[in-house]
Amino acid sequence: MNVTAPFKADIIKYVDEIDSNIKQTENINTIINNNGKLVGTNTDYYGIKKYLNDNKINIKNKTCLIIGAGSTAKTISIITKDAKSVVIVNRKKSKAKKIADEYNYYVGEFTDINEIWFEWADIIFYTIPININDVITHKDNNKKILNINYNFNKSYFGKNLLINQGYYAFKKFFPEYDPYIDFFKHGFNNNIQKNNITLIGYMGAGKSECGKQLAKSIGYTFIDLDVEIEKFSKVSIDKIFESNGEKYFRSTERSRLEKILKKDNQVISCGGGVVLHNKDLLQTTNCVWLYCNLEKSYNRIKGDPRRPLLSDYTAFIELFNKRKRMYLSSSDIIINSDNSILKIVDKIIDEININTN
Repeated sequence: MNVTAPFKADIIKYVDEIDSNIKQTENINTIINNNGKLVGTNTDYYGIKKYLNDNKINIKNKTCLIIGAGSTAKTISIITKDAKSVVIVNRKKSKAKKIADEYNYYVGEFTDINEIWFEWADIIFYTIPININDVITHKDNNKKILNINYNFNKSYFGKNLLINQGYYAFKKFFPEYDPYIDFFKHGFNNNIQKNNITLIGYMGAGKSECGKQLAKSIGYTFIDLDVEIEKFSKVSIDKIFESNGEKYFRSTERSRLEKILKKDNQVISCGGGVVLHNKDLLQTTNCVWLYCNLEKSYNRIKGDPRRPLLSDYTAFIELFNKRKRMYLSSSDIIINSDNSILKIVDKIIDEININTN
């Protein structure tokens, strides 16, 4: 699970173990259930480190100013331990002093930010929830200012920190995968109005049943893409594969999806291979990847003669491994479909923020 302010410190008492890299921060924002043991970590730490590394920002031998004394400032205090000198300023000076004393840093006056500390610092970390333009009045494009707060100024650093946090949290939750960072950038940057929902995922993930209930719950039309293909072709999916091959099927799949997407307010359940050639179409929708335990998925569909690409469990796993990155890069949201249909639907509605009133 993820934890946000103001609970990052309070939640610590409920975990069994804390990531050694962030223990000093006394703040965690991610908890992983590791075989019954709750392990806490802080993806701020890894997100900031990745940003600095990606942008070749070397803290060593630099003077650093940290504005703020909250949980993010504590994390930055660990990262700046190799700096030449660090000053922390905060409206409530006692909070800044507490961090400074722990790391042997200096405490500055908040009112001296513009008069003294702006010129002194090589790198400024801005962490307080106040518009930066109301605090820093200097305009110096050459000054390295890393503004945590995306909400006020849509800052490049704040945006990338949020993306990096998501990336590292996902790696913690799904250690068997190494996700593309572009997947998280896509999800963050995608502000296009989307009027349809597509459900993607592997065979047996429950797309059709969830799709029907989701459409009913939000008043959308339910469309099963495979059923539409069968109506158009006047034969079953397995017969299409048998008579015309997969290439013909994929071409028909795309043309049907294109036509369906000309209408709005639909929940569209897609076949497991839709991600092979339709990423551009899927990304015009609210695309939800329903992820299910593979053994459970296989048990749901084994022996189904309508599954043309299904042979045995080994082949089932191999095919999923070929497609998993495509599911990642095509989807906006990932939902665990091991739960009941109603819980899955409620989660989708919550994540997409659909008004059901």
